[in-house]
Formats: sequence, C-alpha cells, structure tokens
Amino acid sequence: MRDHKDPSVAWIYERMLVNQKNSADISDAGMLYYLLLGDEDGSPAKFQAFIGTGINQATDITWVGIEDFKIQKINDFVAPYKDKGRNAIAINAGIHKDKYAAAKKVFEEASGYYNIILTSLTEEDGESTYRIKVNGKLVGEVQNPETSADMQPYTHTLEKVPIRTGDVIQIESNTHSNGKIPEGDAFAFARGRWRSITFRAVKDSASAERERSKLLVFEAEQMELKGQWKLGEDKAKASGGKYIYFDGPNAYKEVNMDNHLSYTFTITDPGDYTVKWMMRQPEGERGTDKGNDAYLYFSGDVAYVKDKKMTHYEKFYSRSSDDFVLHGVAEVHDLGHGWMTAKFPAAGEYTLNIVGRSHGLQIDRLILFKGMSMDEVQSILEKVSNL
Repeated sequence: MRDHKDPSVAWIYERMLVNQKNSADISDAGMLYYLLLGDEDGSPAKFQAFIGTGINQATDITWVGIEDFKIQKINDFVAPYKDKGRNAIAINAGIHKDKYAAAKKVFEEASGYYNIILTSLTEEDGESTYRIKVNGKLVGEVQNPETSADMQPYTHTLEKVPIRTGDVIQIESNTHSNGKIPEGDAFAFARGRWRSITFRAVKDSASAERERSKLLVFEAEQMELKGQWKLGEDKAKASGGKYIYFDGPNAYKEVNMDNHLSYTFTITDPGDYTVKWMMRQPEGERGTDKGNDAYLYFSGDVAYVKDKKMTHYEKFYSRSSDDFVLHGVAEVHDLGHGWMTAKFPAAGEYTLNIVGRSHGLQIDRLILFKGMSMDEVQSILEKVSNL
C-alpha cells in the first residue's frame, strides 16, 4: 500500500500511520479488508489481490454466451455447443438426454455485491434447469417455465450475490423433456439454451453487508397434524427419525383447507429469507413429477416469487432421490418457476401455511435462510442432525 501507484491506496496507508507508534499494523489492513468485503477469512494475499492496480468501483457487466465463453469439457459435465442461429449456448439433446453441461469464466471485475441476471430461452419441449456457482458453490438454481412460445428470452435473477475478483463463475444447464412434443418413437428434449449472464452492481453494498447470515430450521412433525397428514418414521434418513406425509388424494385443482397445517415462528432478525424444505417423494415415484408438491402460503402476504407478492396459496415442489433433499421451487400461474423469498419487514411472529396437494409427499424439515448459499446450508444440515 505504501508503494502503490494508486494515490488513494497510498493515502489509506498514510491514515494507518496516525497512531502513537507511527507505524502501520497489518491487522488494520485486515479490518479494512473485512469492512469492504465482509470476508472473515482474509489474508495478505487476498488483500493484495483485492487492491490490484487500484481500488475499482463495481460496475455492471454482461457476458454473452457464444462470445465470452470457451467451449470445453468440464469434469462431470458434457460439453455444450454454440447455437449461433439462436445466439445461445446449448446442449446436443440428440446425444445427451437428461444431462448437464457447464461453461465457466473467471470474474476479473471489481469485488462487490451483484444481482446476477441469467437470460435463457424458453423451449416448448422441456423446462431446463439452470444452476449458477461461484468457486464451485451453488448460489442459485432456477428453472424455465412451461411455455407454448418457443425460443423466447426469459430472465432469472439472483439478488445480492458477493463476488470477488478472481472468482470462477460456472453456469450449468440440462436437457429436459416434458413428454409433450413427439419425436420419432419418443419425445423431444429442450437443450438448456441460455444467451447471457449479467452482473449488476449493488450500489448499497454497505446495506448488503448488514444482512447477516441466518438459518432457521423447523421440524415438520412439530406442526399439529390435521386432515390426511400423517406421521412417518425413518430413523436412518429423517432428522430425528420422523417426518410427515400427505396420505390424501391429489388435489391439483383446488386448495382443500381440511388438509391445512400451520407453523408460527418468531423472527428476531428481519430481512429476506429464502424458503426451502427437506422433502422426499414416495417410493416408486422418486425423480418423477408425482408425489412431490404442496400448497404454501405465508400469512400477511410476506412471500414473493420473482418480485411478485404471493397473496394466496401457490404450488411448491421438488424432486428427490431416496434421501430427503434440500430444495423447493414455487410455480406461479402466468409467472413460471422461481425461488420463494419471505420478506420479513420487522421482528415479530409470522405463520407458514401448508395444504396437501400431492399424494405421498414426505416433508422432514422447513428451511429459511438469508446471507447463505445452498451449499453452506446443506453443509450445516449434514453436520447437525437436530437444529
């Protein structure tokens, strides 16, 4: 910092000398680094990389898939290709069915908080899923909506994601068939097409820093079971050995309040919380679209999907393996699929409501978190059997 070419960096060094010893302490640099980035695991090497040739301001940037990404084979993924006719990265579904491809690029812009906007293309033959990772950690997973308008741009937004200079950004997408478009003696697959990814700098980064990490975990069996909800046991895989399941008939067309459950909880740290659950489909239906959803609603209309306020019950679904999985996506009419966010404006009591929709659905836990990635939440849940 003393010998830096950027006068602003040298000025900060001079400020560090204003003390009785007239010397700069490396811990002062560490505190400065934490103040700016919120990274508790700082180091001299990280600080030097952060300063670089100067302290830059985070600015908006867009990477165009076919222009800014190299096509390469990444471990555990098939290689995508450049669909120049549609200006998109895509996967050859004729060869790779139900497979994920990935593309990655190093982020060389200024460190900061960014809203990430991924632009995909809708495909009438399937609803592809898109995952965005930073340094291998999942920061968001979204899915294209069902559509009859083929090859239309569709945007997915992840808010206030911390990204640092040198981070590796990876975009993953899959081929998917909804079984609606015949092709030969089978059905056509969507090719997981996406066009671009935009990083929109969050100007109020100090506010973003104040949003401390928080994880709330509710055991489903804590709710008073009503209607056709029942208690199940699985000592090997369920938290605490118990879970709840819906034993009623499918109720896809209407919300039957006879099968209504609720859980009232206290929020001490207001803010925006991602809503997920630990769920499992019944045996014989795992990995399909059966036995995998319920109706969810937060009293007081505090939940949102893609910035749309949820004023009534909406479908909330996942797919599972033989284990209870951390997931959960809302499906809203005329809006499509998206993560659900509960925005608690103040400390106090709030109520989550669940109504049975799909026969056989099993719920182990209900999860609310903020300021954390899915990988971080998953890691904590794996380490602690009961929270």
